[in-house]
Amino acid sequence: MQDEYLMKIESEFSNCVELIFNFTSRHSVTTFGGVPDIQSDFGQRLFMVAVHKGFHLAQEKIIDTLLWLEREISEIQERIKESRKQGKGNVKQLQHYKYKLGYYIKVTKKCADSIAWQMIGQQHYIARRLFIGEPNMPLQSTNLKMGIEFVKEYNNANPASFALLSDLTTFIQIGDALIVNGTTGTLKIVELKEGKVNKDILDFLKFYGKSKCDYALHSFIEDNGEKYLQQMNRIVRQCQRSQATTKILNTGQGVEPIDGMNVKISEDYYELEYFEDVVYNLLKQVNNKNWAIDIIEGCLFIGAYKGNFPGQQAFKMWTKLEGFSGPIIDFRSTFYAPIAVPPFLLPLGEKTIMDIIFGRKHLVLGLNFDPWLRLARLIGLQTNYYSRKQTAKMLNDKSQFKPYIHKDKAIKFSLNGKELAMGDGLVGRMLFDLVLPSSTHLLIKETLEIEWK
Repeated sequence: MQDEYLMKIESEFSNCVELIFNFTSRHSVTTFGGVPDIQSDFGQRLFMVAVHKGFHLAQEKIIDTLLWLEREISEIQERIKESRKQGKGNVKQLQHYKYKLGYYIKVTKKCADSIAWQMIGQQHYIARRLFIGEPNMPLQSTNLKMGIEFVKEYNNANPASFALLSDLTTFIQIGDALIVNGTTGTLKIVELKEGKVNKDILDFLKFYGKSKCDYALHSFIEDNGEKYLQQMNRIVRQCQRSQATTKILNTGQGVEPIDGMNVKISEDYYELEYFEDVVYNLLKQVNNKNWAIDIIEGCLFIGAYKGNFPGQQAFKMWTKLEGFSGPIIDFRSTFYAPIAVPPFLLPLGEKTIMDIIFGRKHLVLGLNFDPWLRLARLIGLQTNYYSRKQTAKMLNDKSQFKPYIHKDKAIKFSLNGKELAMGDGLVGRMLFDLVLPSSTHLLIKETLEIEWK
């Protein structure tokens, strides 16, 4: 039986998520519904304004929800310290509260991600370049006041465009805010700075950018000392990284700011296919029974279970009998995966998503690697493993690319003498984004054909 504290928190949080869901997915429909001229420039602008108004309301609610959850965690943490001092036996219970609140923070940030993914056109290559692998900071420890003032002022002045605070999301880690232009669709990364030191430096950099006066630069550093120099270098690096990333986001080519590699994104990539309908039907079946299972293309195992049914154990027993070897995930782990399409954007239905969030239904997925690799060979791809030495070299490489490791080795795909290491995001495309296994192979094949034709 769930205790009163968790029941109260879950009820309040459920209301928050439903409200945010309404703002991000249905606000534009209820505001704009019934107007037939959506294909005209004026109609499209009205529609965009309605969408962004919903985003604005959602952003405000997300901020309030995150701050509330962080306050609850702080209070629980203090109670844990006090309980340990006094030798009370409720520490495990309090730690469970803290874990649950942390999970709700992840869910809330995925709500913000659902706005961000719509802003970037659900393009994975954009999401990957906005994420640099840093841990998310509590909202209370960020420059929140300045950020709120900026996005509020910007969004009120530019209703057809939208500015989103980066710290609300799980993956936007370059810049303090991301802006999408509602007219052109272009993206802009904004760096926000406050305080006298930052103002002095930014004013000087504007002057130096126009004058190119090295004597003035030398005098500025000499007059203000090491503190200013260090902060100036930090600001310059941040601006250069933002500008380089913005160029890639909007043009599809440029130089990676992290590792200096040249990037060119092809516009001819294969259009992916999904198995969302299978997942939807399995989850629907458990309205009337305890479990429902299926296997996609002989390699991707799916199990849907009622919340009170031991789904994880049942799934592992089933896959063991099938000789399964590969990753298995509880679908709720998508809330901890920065580069994954937010489940709120998947066509599973609001009620189903809420059931998954709160454990009323469980979805478990697994990829059986050997059959998946055999599937690749059917379309002409050669598959193999890199040596342990080659794998270690890839893992130690400073580039952003990280290989997926199976049986302690990275996986190699080859075509016509050219090869490609499998990245660590490909499995997530299947298990989190619900992309068909065969579709990932066609994507790999097309990548090899495009990159080296």
